[in-house]
This record gives sequence, structure tokens and C-alpha cells, in this order.
Amino acid sequence: MITKLAVRGALLALLGAAAIAPAPPVEAQVRLLAPASTRITLADQSNVTANGNTGAFNVAPYTEATVYINVSSWECSGSCSGGQVQIKIESSDDGGTTFYQHPGGNLLPVSQSGKVEPPGTFVGALGDTWRVRWTVTSSPTASFTVKAIFKTF
Repeated sequence: MITKLAVRGALLALLGAAAIAPAPPVEAQVRLLAPASTRITLADQSNVTANGNTGAFNVAPYTEATVYINVSSWECSGSCSGGQVQIKIESSDDGGTTFYQHPGGNLLPVSQSGKVEPPGTFVGALGDTWRVRWTVTSSPTASFTVKAIFKTF
């Protein structure tokens, strides 16, 4: 018959024989969990009065992006009432020949100077190629930047 004392002794012997590595310091654990990030200016446009887009850029290594829009100048006079610039993120499935609006890529319309809140956040399937496209309505003149923080988990 196996006694409780014998089981306890066997468990203690096993635990004592096992090589248990000490846990790394908390700071090291946090560094290991933090994703790598890259900051990229996607568009830097001055005095925009017509529709347009940037060239294509590769986003293949990234799994998350937070996109920020900052309008540095806005001028809208006369028949421009209600004017806006709609900024969109587009992605390509063929490396940059054909573009489609990225899911959730229709960012908030711009209609004045300042930061556009909230920023757009994209997680998961970013595709491999992006560009920024803008559509101008009612003839405003705007200068804006579109920046993103890309992360890889």
C-alpha cells in the first residue's frame, strides 16, 4: 500500500531534481511582449484643391496600423461652403496596380484645420500594399499630413 508520506516524498524528489530556470526580471518580460513599431508619413500634401493619391508603399510585414491626420491649413471661401476632403486608405491585391478601399479605410472627412479625431486603427489583414487617396468636394484648399504607426506582433 502506498502511503501519503511516500507520495509526498516522491513529489518532493521530482521537484528537487527538475531544473527550474528563474523567471526573467519584469522589465525583460515587458520588452519581450512589446510589439516592434515603425512610424511612417504616408502623405504630406500642400495646397490640395483636387482629388489625388500617393504612390504605393509596402505594409506586408505589419499586423496593425494606427493612422493620424493633421490638417495644417484650411481655406474655404465663396461657393466652398460645406467643402471637405475625404481621406481614404486603399489596399492592393496585386502589388500596386489595382487598388480597393481598405475595409474601414474611409477615414473621417476633413473640413477644418487641426487634428482629426479619432485616429483610424487597422488590425489584422493589412494586405501588402497601401496608398492614401483623397477626394475634394466644394473646392477647399487644404494642406495635410497622414502619418501611421505600424506594429508587428
